Amino acid sequence: DGKIEFEDLMMFAINYGLSSAGNLPKEVAPSSEPLAVELGEPMVVGGETHVPVLVSGGVQDVRGMRIRIAGKFSGFLGAEQGKLLDGYDTPVSLLSMSTENQVSVDLAVMGLQIQGLSSAGEVVVLRFSGRPEVRFSSCECRNSLNKPIKVSTSEVAITAVPTD
Repeated sequence: DGKIEFEDLMMFAINYGLSSAGNLPKEVAPSSEPLAVELGEPMVVGGETHVPVLVSGGVQDVRGMRIRIAGKFSGFLGAEQGKLLDGYDTPVSLLSMSTENQVSVDLAVMGLQIQGLSSAGEVVVLRFSGRPEVRFSSCECRNSLNKPIKVSTSEVAITAVPTD
């Protein structure tokens, strides 16, 4: 389509480290429970506000995520890997950018020899300057076969964290 975006990241992640033998993963039966993605409790650290993105529910073979957050914030400082990704020996691609009122985060676990996300926890930490007021605008997740995963996102918005 002339653009390098989430779909291309997924294709690269799935094929990362493969030889010409092209061993594809076995298909994992999809979870009957949707993957729940939510914004956790914000924490003020110095002059920054850290907002965790959490996964729970049907966490099974999550290879990639595309997260869109909208709202009011004075500055987006970046996204960092959450505690759930600390144990990965393979590269985890985490790309983020922002516009005036939206944050975009694309994440992919690289290589099929490494298991995709399969347990609940903190996947990403969003860093903002000041006190943001944000909510999910969309979330798309894929498995190791690049098939969509059923996702439910929390409708709860993060409001400005009190300073006192």
